[in-house]
Amino acid sequence: MERDVIKEDKLHRIIYQVMEAEQIIKIHSLRGHYK
Repeated sequence: MERDVIKEDKLHRIIYQVMEAEQIIKIHSLRGHYK
């Protein structure tokens, strides 16, 4: 049971990091359009 929880935690961390990276890319692309 514990191993499955650790796997899910790692997966959620990866998804969270990807979502954060996408937001950063969107912000940078918006700034690029305004320049």
